Parts: sequence; C-alpha cells; structure tokens
Amino acid sequence: MGNVQRLKLSAEKSAKHLEPTIDYISSLDRSVWKIDVDDYSEQNIDTIIHIYNEIKGSLIDDRKADLTLITKVLLGVFGFVPAFDSFFTAAFRDISDGECGFRRVNRNSLSVIKKFYEVNQRAIKEMPDRMRG
Repeated sequence: MGNVQRLKLSAEKSAKHLEPTIDYISSLDRSVWKIDVDDYSEQNIDTIIHIYNEIKGSLIDDRKADLTLITKVLLGVFGFVPAFDSFFTAAFRDISDGECGFRRVNRNSLSVIKKFYEVNQRAIKEMPDRMRG
C-alpha cells in the first residue's frame, strides 16, 4: 500500500473517529459559547472541566497525552481557555510563582488564569487599540 492510500485510509478513519466529538459539541447548550475568562464563575469552571473531560474521553484512547490537544480544541471551538502548550504552561508556571503547575485543566489552573485576567484586565482590554496603532 502506498503513502497516498495509507493517508486516505487514515483520513477516513480520523473523520469517523471525530463524529462522537462533533455530536457532543453540537448537543451543548448555546450558552457555553458565551463563557469567557471574565465570567469564570464556579459553575462555568465546572462546565469547562466537564466539557474538557468529555472531549478528552471522546478523542483520546488509552490515557495518552491530552492536555495540549484538548485545550487547543477548546480554544478553537469555544475560545474559553488558552491552549495549554509548552509555551503557555511554562509562562504561567512562572507567572503563578508556583501556585499552579498547569499540568491539568482543573479548578486551580482556571482560577489562576482568572486571577491573572482580573489583575491585568485593563491592559488586556486596551491591547486591541494599541495593536491597531
């Protein structure tokens, strides 16, 4: 079997593999898309963690590494969490001064992100204006 055929079979399997995740996301209440860091209430944090776990269970087999992939999906679909990639997690470990290791999406990591936003809210909101020149 050639590379093109393997790629095609892989793509077909991948697309089918995504179906339960797409069904789950499309079944969510539309209010989920309104969650943002300025509204990280306890209920919304619980919702984010629940969605993270549901999508993780749908996409990740055999407890493989999931943090970066699933947070990138959440960022792309909902925009309510940053991608917990190596750059973000290293930066926020430093910013939080050891308060959080950013190895998991949990109540602590989301609370530290919320606190960072609250402390820097003004600068964050002014950023688009400064970028426009």
